[in-house]
Amino acid sequence: MATYIGLRKLGYEEIALLRPATLLRWYESFTFNRLFFLGFVDMMLITAAHGGAFVLKYELPWSPELKAWHIGTFPLVLVVQLAALYALGLYRGVWRAAETSDLLRVVGTVLPAVALSYLVTLVSLAPVDTLRFFLLDALLLSSLMVGIRSMYRVLDYLQQRDNVTGEAALIYGAGRGGQLVLRELLQNPRFGLRPIGFLDDDPRLQGRRVHGIPIRGAAADLRAIINAQSVAFLIVASRDINSDHLHQALSVCQERRIPVLRAHLKLEPIMPELSRAKSLLPAALPDAATPTWQRTSAKRYRKERQAG
Repeated sequence: MATYIGLRKLGYEEIALLRPATLLRWYESFTFNRLFFLGFVDMMLITAAHGGAFVLKYELPWSPELKAWHIGTFPLVLVVQLAALYALGLYRGVWRAAETSDLLRVVGTVLPAVALSYLVTLVSLAPVDTLRFFLLDALLLSSLMVGIRSMYRVLDYLQQRDNVTGEAALIYGAGRGGQLVLRELLQNPRFGLRPIGFLDDDPRLQGRRVHGIPIRGAAADLRAIINAQSVAFLIVASRDINSDHLHQALSVCQERRIPVLRAHLKLEPIMPELSRAKSLLPAALPDAATPTWQRTSAKRYRKERQAG
C-alpha cells in the first residue's frame, strides 16, 4: 500500500498493476469466486502469528525441549484454529461490504479460536508456561486478520477517489447526513457530482476533514468558497441547519445562480393498503418530514426570487 501511494505521488501512472481497479479485480476473483482463498490466507496468517509470537515471547537460545514442543504442537494448533474460525462463522461475511462490526466480529472469533487451541495444547505438557505466548498469538492474529480484511475497503476507497468526476458540489452539513451524501456521491458516478468539501456552521469543525474531504467554512464564507472553488451545486444534507444561516446560503446561491439540492432518505410504501405501510407514509413524504424552519426558509427564498 505504501508503494502504491508513493508511486502515485511521483506520477508513475503507467504502472497499471498497482492501480486499485486492477488489485480489486484480483481480490474479488480470488476471494469471492474461490472460497478456499480466505482459508488459505488465514492458514498463512495463523502460521505467521504463531511463529511471530514464539520469536517475540521466548529469548534465544531456545532449548531443544521448547523447539520440539513448538514444532510438535503447531499442526494441531493450525487445525484447531482454522476449524474454530469456520465453526464460529468467520467465512460467512461479505468482505466487500465490511464495516466496523465485521472487523469486531473477526476479533470476536479469533479470541475463542486461540483460547481453544491453548486448551488443546495443555495435554502436551509444555516445558514452560505458554499462557502469555498464546495471548500474544491472539493479538498478532487479530491484527493480521483485521488488516487483510480491511484491504478491500482501502482499495475500494482509493479507486473511488481516482474515478470521481463531474461538477463540483459543496455539501452543507458535515454530520451523519452529510457523510451519507458524500459516500453516495463517491460510489455512484451517475450523479455527475464531485464533492469538493463541506460547509458547516459549527466553529469546532472549521479546518478539519471528514472522510478526507475538507470542511471549507461556514455559511458566512460561502461567497469566498464559491470564488475559490468554482462550486456548481450546493447540497443541503442536514435538517438541523439554523434558518438564518440557510437563508444566507440560499441568497448567495441565488445571486450566483447556483442550484441548491436537498438530500434526504425517502421511504415509499409498496403496498399502501397495509396498515404498517400507512404508518410509515407520513415519514416518507418529504413535505411531511420537512421541519417548519426549513419550509419557512424555502418560502422566503421563493418570495425573494419572485420579487427579484
